[in-house]
Amino acid sequence: MKFRTQIRTALFCMLVPSLAIFAGVPLSWGANWEGQLGDGTMVNQNIPVPVRDLDGAWELAGGHQYSLALMNDRTVMAWGYNEVGQLGNGTYDRSLVPVRVVNLTGVTAVSAELYHSMALRGDGTVWVWGFNKDGVLGNGSVQMSNVPIRVEGLTDIVAISSGIPHSLALKEDGTVWAWGNNEYGQLGNGTNTSSSAPVQVSGLTGVTAIAGGDNHSLALKNDGTVWAWGSNDSGQLGNSTNDDSNVPVKVSGLSGVTAIAAGYGFSAAITNDSKMWVWGNNDYGQLGNGTMTHSNVPIQVPGIQGVVSIGLGNAHMAALLGDGSVWAWGYNSYGELGDGTFDNRQSPVQVSGLSGVYYLASGDFHNLVLKDDGGTCPPIYMLPIILQGGTLGVAYDDTLSAGNGNPPYLFSVTGGALPGGLNLASDGRLSGTPSETGTFEFTVTAADADGCLGNITYSMDIGGTTPPLINSVQKLGSPFRLKITGSNIHSDLAVHIGSNLWTNVKFKSQSQIVLKGGTALKNLFPKGVAVVITIVNGDGGSASYTYTR
Repeated sequence: MKFRTQIRTALFCMLVPSLAIFAGVPLSWGANWEGQLGDGTMVNQNIPVPVRDLDGAWELAGGHQYSLALMNDRTVMAWGYNEVGQLGNGTYDRSLVPVRVVNLTGVTAVSAELYHSMALRGDGTVWVWGFNKDGVLGNGSVQMSNVPIRVEGLTDIVAISSGIPHSLALKEDGTVWAWGNNEYGQLGNGTNTSSSAPVQVSGLTGVTAIAGGDNHSLALKNDGTVWAWGSNDSGQLGNSTNDDSNVPVKVSGLSGVTAIAAGYGFSAAITNDSKMWVWGNNDYGQLGNGTMTHSNVPIQVPGIQGVVSIGLGNAHMAALLGDGSVWAWGYNSYGELGDGTFDNRQSPVQVSGLSGVYYLASGDFHNLVLKDDGGTCPPIYMLPIILQGGTLGVAYDDTLSAGNGNPPYLFSVTGGALPGGLNLASDGRLSGTPSETGTFEFTVTAADADGCLGNITYSMDIGGTTPPLINSVQKLGSPFRLKITGSNIHSDLAVHIGSNLWTNVKFKSQSQIVLKGGTALKNLFPKGVAVVITIVNGDGGSASYTYTR
């Protein structure tokens, strides 16, 4: 697996350089109403689809309804929304497929935001284009531009990050510079006055990474601590308050941090043990902790280990793990979680059909990845993403399918176990009659005709009740008693003798009970007369037995 060493971040995406040049397969999913997925359509996708005409992509960035790609030849491609020139191709026309940003070469990093784009060149200069509200392009004016223009006065820059609506740059000496809107103090210079030219963030030195969010900013220092400034209405500064700050404040309780990211009112960090920490807005479960409660201090995302890169959007998060899989959670109305549904998730779910991923970026409602498959196998996806549950004793029949490879596909269970009574045929048919209840997790792999693989892990619920079973009824000595043996007999049972409810029952185990009562009990069983005994468990499961004394 090839991973790029992560040294800097930007809004929505992690910008990570590589030790070697290689091209990966670009894929995208989520909202697509302006063509930001680059697949030639404007159809939202809830599973990954290939980006067209983008051979040789080096890194990616996602903004509001548009996307950027830095190419191996150090030029930049863009696609999607372009009403304010954010594609940088000299027009204001949207593009459903990648087009080249004009007059820009020697680029080493890109960043995308709400309506403006940034590029860092190898000579340490910063170039910007798109919307210019409050001087976010940093050229001393508020005039928008549909071609790249240089940010004046900035040199020796090593990292960039687009915020909303502001911009950040990290200098080689470890200082941070900012420009654009400053209503909430997101420029970090001790004022709330916007600036169309770069100003230095107060009191910050030794910075190694930066991230711009929605009216807030983050910086990672070389001692592994994180600092934040700007808007804090949802606790996105992570300093145990909800007070805005126009100077950097230390994020509480974080140490050993290796990477940071910022989104719309929430923030995230990776620590040196590859765990993920998040804080801020949680309206849609984007903090991934199973709740929708905001947090103004960092909390760990449960169930996620081995994180190497993170992407933050408008109200969702995504994480790339060391095994090449991608997980996402939060808002999902446009399919941005990539799990084949449009359901919001408060906990991480795996993006369908993705493996071998080495680069991740997130836009506001979409995501982009680069996948290393050696140039031989396409991403095989599988459907359905979520299996319908079954019912004990009721026939079940469903069919799995796969796509994006060379059919036919052969299906097999490669992990976990199917519910008892079900069978998966090689053609993908899952059928049978469930013989047990519970939640069952199992992994299904599909192999196409070329041996390319796709897999998905299902969690399938089988409902219903497992009824008790009566094997025998035996009369005991004086006083008159009946011993009933069987299985799955619950302690909360009720016993009926004919139409009579009998309460004098001794529960001994799930396999044995004793009916007591002496003469009164005996009188319910006239000699030679068949009488029906019924056991009803508290969950409604029942069994009957005909006994003749």
